[in-house]
Amino acid sequence: MFPDPRHPPTAARRAPTDPPTRLALVLCALALAAPGPAAAEPQPPAAVASAAAQRDTGDDCGRCHGPAMAAERKAAQVHPPFADADGCATCHRSHPAAGEAAPETEQPDLCAGCHSGRALHANHGGGPDAVRCTGCHAPHASAGPALLRAPPAKLCAGCHAGVEKVHGNLPVASVDCTTCHDVHGGNDSLLRAVVHPPASDCASCHAPAPGKPFAAQAEPDLCLGCHSDRAEDQKEKVVHAPVAAGTCTTCHDPHDSDRGALLTAARPDLCTNCHGDVGERIAGAGAHRPAAQGRCNGCHRPHAGDRPAMLVAPQAELCASCHARARGWASSRSVHAPVRAGNCTACHDPHGAKGPHLLGAAVEPLCLSCHAKGKSAARPSRIHGEEPRGTCTDCHDPHASGAPRLIRAGIGNQCLKCHQGMLQAREGGKLHAPFAGGACDGCHTPHAAGKAGLVKPEVGAVCLQCHIGIQKIWVRARSKHQPFARGKCTACHDPHGSKEPKLLARGPEALCLGCHGALKARLAKPGATVHAPVDGGGCLGCHRGHASDQPKLLVDAVPQLCAGCHELGSPDLAAAHGGWSVERARCTACHDPHVSDGGKLLLDGGHPPLDGGDCDSCHEAPPRAPLPAPER
Repeated sequence: MFPDPRHPPTAARRAPTDPPTRLALVLCALALAAPGPAAAEPQPPAAVASAAAQRDTGDDCGRCHGPAMAAERKAAQVHPPFADADGCATCHRSHPAAGEAAPETEQPDLCAGCHSGRALHANHGGGPDAVRCTGCHAPHASAGPALLRAPPAKLCAGCHAGVEKVHGNLPVASVDCTTCHDVHGGNDSLLRAVVHPPASDCASCHAPAPGKPFAAQAEPDLCLGCHSDRAEDQKEKVVHAPVAAGTCTTCHDPHDSDRGALLTAARPDLCTNCHGDVGERIAGAGAHRPAAQGRCNGCHRPHAGDRPAMLVAPQAELCASCHARARGWASSRSVHAPVRAGNCTACHDPHGAKGPHLLGAAVEPLCLSCHAKGKSAARPSRIHGEEPRGTCTDCHDPHASGAPRLIRAGIGNQCLKCHQGMLQAREGGKLHAPFAGGACDGCHTPHAAGKAGLVKPEVGAVCLQCHIGIQKIWVRARSKHQPFARGKCTACHDPHGSKEPKLLARGPEALCLGCHGALKARLAKPGATVHAPVDGGGCLGCHRGHASDQPKLLVDAVPQLCAGCHELGSPDLAAAHGGWSVERARCTACHDPHVSDGGKLLLDGGHPPLDGGDCDSCHEAPPRAPLPAPER
């Protein structure tokens, strides 16, 4: 940006852009474009080709300035446009006069074209005409920061001599002036935006001493001389470490600052300079927005407080000030213990976390850190959801709920969110009362179990808790159905609902013959005689399903059971038995109650005389007169 004698003579570089020359080139190009002999391809003259190929790029500049540019580009700090091979034209005109730096526009407007974020004011230098950015900053490269031509103290001393007089005669020549002054600032003294009131009178805090200024008193006494209201901070329950150490200047600049409260840096950087772990968390994608935005004092007091972490209010109240829905949790029917205690940070990190919702860990390990009952190295064989997916919050609200155990929608409704098909499959049938009432946890454990279906241990015992009458039968039973004896109630019953009576899983015939395969095979024989109740699937007409005080699970003793269908005292039945009364007979001694290969359901493979209907060969005549012949 300064005049540079290395530029070649103006006339040698201006020719391609002079208007007459440009017009000649255009006319020449038009002439060359006119139709000509087909044998010769028209070629542009060398001058035109050279002009078309020439660009105002860094490479062109480098033809003359190459060695100097290469050396400057090795500096610690390089101006970005200068670092770009084609960047010279960003600041310089393409064809300057001899000895000109040829800026595109004058400073500071030239610099403000890129540095628009800086407040470039005219106060530094005494007026607009005196603002020369390149007076302090090198236009191409520099060994120092911000492209400064020299260290700040030395650079400022080049213009400002005898500054001790305005600094209470304190030796400030070696001090970095930018500690107090903003060189681009807008006020007359170039002091920063926020000025410590005593700064106008250095002697109020400093005592002159050879070589450098010394504070009249050590911290914090020097500060407390004015800020007496902060003297009580040391008595609080929790005191900020710099306050406890009495080092106020750890956070506050004693002279002036660009930030309120004379802070030495902007939040959150000011806080994370010491709290590095917090800095890591708020730098991630899961940062808590107030923390990432540096609103640390929205939650924490900066000096001291009577609460942990110097919180400005109780934790629950503080969180609810932003999270409005948290205000009603305490009045819910079921409240999570940490919420009831107002301890939000038991689960959430207030600054940031890798997982969603600022959770301090993944859902499953976080929940199990308190609910250790499920935290077992030897996990049960059956787990809700097949695998431990860490989805506790699928069923439980982590804060509060209107249902017991923090269930989101009541147990029944919560289960049906996934198991709606169980209800649809039993539509039109009778539902088991607990299932219909949504009391799923009466039979199932909601988290894990050693049995299929997450059924609680000992299915039979679970059923008998409600079915007291069956339990009483069990106590006095002479015979017990094997599935019932083994507690396999669901072998016969659907525990949720069924269109069959007694919640049977299938119709009685199919259900019974599913286990009694030998009987099923006999019933299928061609020509077999089948007992009418068996043929109609009426197994439960003769047998109890669970237990009985009679053998074979019979509902009553023989012949009383048979008398339910057959009038044992009738003349017809006595005549069919050779005149003998069968009112006290054991019918199953001669008859198969299910099926027989022969007629009359006589036992297969019976005694030969019996097969022929010859009772007299073994039995005497009836003890009473023969019965009259049946009426016709």
